[in-house]
Amino acid sequence: MSAMYALSVCMSECLCVYMYVCLPLYLFDWLFVSLSVYEFHPVMIHCTLVCICSENFCMGGPGIIISREVLRRMAPNIQYCLKHLYSTHEDVEVGRCIRKFAGVPCAWSYEMQTIFYHNGSGSLAFTRDLHSKEVHRAITLHPVKTSQHLYRIQNYYNALKGSILRQEVVGLQRDVNDMNTFLYEKTDSALARPNLYRFRPQHPDEVLEWEFFSKTLYSHLDYNPRRSPKFSMKWALNDLIMQMMDSINRYSKQRGRIIDFKDLLYGFQRVDPLHAVHYVLDLHLVYRRYTGRKMTAPVRRHAHLEQAFGPLQLVEEQNCLGTGPAVYDLKRDFGDIIRYYSGGAGNFAKNSLSDEEYDCAVAAGNVTVHFIVPISGRLETLSRFLTVMEHVCFSRNESVSLTLMHFAQGLSSDGIAGKVRELKGRFPSHLIELVELAGNFSRARALQAGAARFLPSSLLFFVDVDMTFEGGLLHRVRRSTKLQRMVYYPVVFSQYDPKTNTETLENAFHLTEDNGYWRQFGYGIASMYRADFDAVGGFDLNITGWGKEDVDLFERFIKHGEGDTRFTVFRAVDPGLVHIYHPIICDAALSDAQLVMCLGTRAASVSGGRTLARSLLNDTEMLNAGWSGFTGSTALDSQTTTMPSAH
Repeated sequence: MSAMYALSVCMSECLCVYMYVCLPLYLFDWLFVSLSVYEFHPVMIHCTLVCICSENFCMGGPGIIISREVLRRMAPNIQYCLKHLYSTHEDVEVGRCIRKFAGVPCAWSYEMQTIFYHNGSGSLAFTRDLHSKEVHRAITLHPVKTSQHLYRIQNYYNALKGSILRQEVVGLQRDVNDMNTFLYEKTDSALARPNLYRFRPQHPDEVLEWEFFSKTLYSHLDYNPRRSPKFSMKWALNDLIMQMMDSINRYSKQRGRIIDFKDLLYGFQRVDPLHAVHYVLDLHLVYRRYTGRKMTAPVRRHAHLEQAFGPLQLVEEQNCLGTGPAVYDLKRDFGDIIRYYSGGAGNFAKNSLSDEEYDCAVAAGNVTVHFIVPISGRLETLSRFLTVMEHVCFSRNESVSLTLMHFAQGLSSDGIAGKVRELKGRFPSHLIELVELAGNFSRARALQAGAARFLPSSLLFFVDVDMTFEGGLLHRVRRSTKLQRMVYYPVVFSQYDPKTNTETLENAFHLTEDNGYWRQFGYGIASMYRADFDAVGGFDLNITGWGKEDVDLFERFIKHGEGDTRFTVFRAVDPGLVHIYHPIICDAALSDAQLVMCLGTRAASVSGGRTLARSLLNDTEMLNAGWSGFTGSTALDSQTTTMPSAH
């Protein structure tokens, strides 16, 4: 329906609201109340976005509100306006008709720019993060061109309502807890009022340290104490500040003032694992009074905030770890056991899957994970990997296959072939194969040839022979890899050189700072569907030698497609996937980029920072030499050479 016909339909009403945007219906009450002052005057309120010549441009997309008097003057002339159109833009013609017969242009109303919000990003409007003050302040959003985006916006507003309702529930629970404390002297610490001092440490090791941040983050929790804040932290701070400002300005209309957020100067944060995340923020604000004696003034305030944890929820879901009968191990499967047998006891909320979700979970458990492993010799390492495959996958009747891509490089492969035949003889129902490749070892060529052996609908898992893993890995691979939508790049734990470790590790999954580190910049282990692998062009076979082929494939997934056709690259720490230490040999003939990557990985795998610090503190000769070089003296004073033992 055009704008003119829309106006002719609502002529009999006291107020006409013309818009084709996403508008929450409960906001109409506010519109009628706020426009009551214009009811008997020829005024048109509009979202003014662009100025042409001396008059305002009427844009109907975000919305037009017309008073009764303007409509009364315009109504008899609607047919004339319909017969004298000068353009194909209905909102412009509505403004022209109003200007001609009502004698008023679209009003200058800067407030409407935020209330009737127009996003000027074209086809990208409202396709990215909706978590912004513009979206939160608006009562209409324009333009919303597709139904998918409309549902996305509606879902976001529903999530906001859910957040508000949860906050109301927490408030009521706190009121009940206060009354229980008053009447029966019973209290629940989890429902106590916000307080930065709820946690009382009983030992110096229990003290909760604060992290400092401004434009950069200064943290004792990372080997690099000064680094850029992660996106998740920036998002959390932005969300926290938005909630705080909404709370401050909740009664701004009654008080005749509004306070705007200008900048975050600095802040502190810490995590109380039992209760909440605590913040102390130094804020630059702008105070604006618009009633009485109008004024604008910059102010600086400290905010002490607590973001409480919600109640723990146990979600019951179908076990997707395999298709065969599973034997529970208390330590390994503790989480699954809790899910199935807790029965929702205590204060935990228990949620059941719908029939459709249950069927999807069962289907996910039946997806075959095709392991593709490039190897060249290294019989002992291969034997360890095959043992892991047997215990974790084949003996549990997991839906997996194993393809070993072997470069013999002139050496006998009888030992490897014998190991594979032996394993295949014990598990004949599983696909276990050894593929011989000619030439020098090339990880890219091996994985490319291995992927080509499977159908486009096959789920591929690229993994190295140096890895060990637990059964939960298969569940995460299946759930984190979606055809034409998502690929999975787990962050693996990599062991340090055992020669520098102070402990003898019998359990590879004993993950500590002294035993290894998370390979944040390693992209060699990945799962994807064959069709998606082909869609980005596979590996660059021109890359030879150590590394870089995995980074190239990772970047291809990042850059492939546009908008909704882009792949989601899901990357997360996987505690069930560990890289066993082995010496790294960096060939001097590698390209500069590959050589830098290789040397960096080799250096990172030597030892942890704390282990190196202990070695240094216990080596007084090295300390003396270092101190002499710093001070210019030949030796330390005899009274200062004794160093305490590190603990």
